Amino acid sequence: MNRPKFDPDYVQISIREAAEVLGVSLQQLDELRRTDENFPDGFKGQHNWLDPIKFRLADVYQYSKYLMAESKPVKGADPPS
Repeated sequence: MNRPKFDPDYVQISIREAAEVLGVSLQQLDELRRTDENFPDGFKGQHNWLDPIKFRLADVYQYSKYLMAESKPVKGADPPS
């Protein structure tokens, strides 16, 4: 059985990695963060406000599921290769 190496509930990812998981640019990710109330909250270290924003991987996966559920299907699109 192939087990995941890390549990997504405990993996912290950067903004850049969150954008990559969602398949959007950093600019599009910033727009989603500002305008979509369903976008997951990020977090920073509690001792330094300069720490980079991180996201929990499981939250980004859940948001991706939400985006796919809210999208319109594209008929006649090429199947993924």
